[in-house]
Amino acid sequence: WGPEGVALAWTVSYFLLMFPGLSYAGRPIGLGMGSVLSVVWKFFAASILAAATTYLILSVFPSFWALPGAAGALVRLVSISALFSAMYLGSVTALHRGAKPITEALSLFREFLPARDAIATMQPATE
Repeated sequence: WGPEGVALAWTVSYFLLMFPGLSYAGRPIGLGMGSVLSVVWKFFAASILAAATTYLILSVFPSFWALPGAAGALVRLVSISALFSAMYLGSVTALHRGAKPITEALSLFREFLPARDAIATMQPATE
C-alpha cells in the first residue's frame, strides 16, 4: 500500500497501544483511563471534525491538488495547515462552549517563555 499504508499502520498501532500505556503509567497514582478520556475526548473529537471538514472543503477544489512543483507543495502545506488550524480552534471552542481551553493553553505557553527582565539582566558568557 506504499507510504500511505505504512503511515496508516503506524498511526493505528500507536493509537491502539496508547490506551494500555496510559493505563499502566497512571496506575501508581490512581489515574484511570476514564479520567483521562473524560478530559481529552473533546480535543480528539475536535481534531477528527477539523480533519473531515478540511478534507471536504478541499475536495471541492481538484485543481488545488494539481499545483505543480515545490511552490505548489508549499501552497498546499500552508493552506491546509491554516484551514485545519482554524477548523480545530473553532471545533474546540464549540465543543467546550467557550474559549477557555485556548486561553489556558496560551497562558501556559507564556509561562514557558523567559521573562523580559530576566533576559535584560543576563550576563554574557565569558571564557
